[in-house]
Amino acid sequence: MATKNEPPKNNQKGPLSFDDLSASDLIRGTTPVDIKARCLTVCRSYLAGSWLSATEEDIEVTRITGGLTNQIYRVKLLKTDESVKRELCTDVAIKFYLPKLVANFNAEDGERLNDTIILTILSELGIHPRVFGIFKDGFVQEYVEHHQFGPEHQKQPELLRIVAHLMAKVHSLQVPIRKNLDALTSAMGRHIDEAYEDGRMELIKELNLK
Repeated sequence: MATKNEPPKNNQKGPLSFDDLSASDLIRGTTPVDIKARCLTVCRSYLAGSWLSATEEDIEVTRITGGLTNQIYRVKLLKTDESVKRELCTDVAIKFYLPKLVANFNAEDGERLNDTIILTILSELGIHPRVFGIFKDGFVQEYVEHHQFGPEHQKQPELLRIVAHLMAKVHSLQVPIRKNLDALTSAMGRHIDEAYEDGRMELIKELNLK
């Protein structure tokens, strides 16, 4: 589960140099300057209803988590009355896939297609938050208030029992995806081969590593 974090402080427009980046930027990736507009476009497309007339001033966007390959944002529709709340979901989470992943995995690996299939099945079974839309660069889903499952929760037998039952349900699903897919190992192998080819593995020889 994702934990809430404050967005990076750097709001500078235009290209950034290394010196411009904070520690949070380096670890979690920079937040796009047009993130509000992007989130609003997604919500208008997949949630419709009152989202269609919303402007950037009508929404609150908060960076939840994510790094150099994925970023997740909470998007909340402000000033909603009870009729609007009954009409649609006014609090959602949007996950954006970042370009770095595309460079690391070949299209034929089907990594994102598998994610989409699994995501849809878990949503329909009620194991995962409701998914409202899936698009090329990510997906939008219901936002659920939660705590990260940490050591303090692992000490509670009742919570462990619930998690164990959910995990068993997930692992017993018959999911229509390739069973021999190992995109991460393949990507690592490609990078190692490239490193040997262009001489970046000299340190291995210097340290006599096997």
